[in-house]
Amino acid sequence: MTAYDICNSNEDLFNDNRDARALKLDQELHTITICDMIVHAYYQRIKVIVDLLANIDQLVPEKTLVTYMVNGLGEKFDQLSGIIRHHDPLPSFLKACSGLVSEELRLSQIQPQHGVHWDNASAPTVLFNGSGDTSHPPFNPTHSERLNQDRR
Repeated sequence: MTAYDICNSNEDLFNDNRDARALKLDQELHTITICDMIVHAYYQRIKVIVDLLANIDQLVPEKTLVTYMVNGLGEKFDQLSGIIRHHDPLPSFLKACSGLVSEELRLSQIQPQHGVHWDNASAPTVLFNGSGDTSHPPFNPTHSERLNQDRR
């Protein structure tokens, strides 16, 4: 085997691995989801995959990139993903990510709705006298009732 044959063999092996790597990275990009990531981490992960694909001469069209990014957003970003999907033409990847960062900031500033809490001093409670006699509730006269009793 000559040096030329070895070089060609290595090139063929590299190209075979490149195609398999491109398929794997494309699948990863196609199925990426935001899950519990913050928007910046989601953007960075997508960017890494796109850069790895570019390194092996597999460029991802901008429209496809935006589509994959929007498809991976969870319920938290339903409203924004709907807006992006219906934008004509689709925004650039950077513009879509910028909108996503703004939405994440807006959502983080929304105070959760406080429901009624029953674990404080003003909460309605039931008191038992502990005597075991449940036929009559314990008598606890109000101030005006005590005054009326004292007058009798």
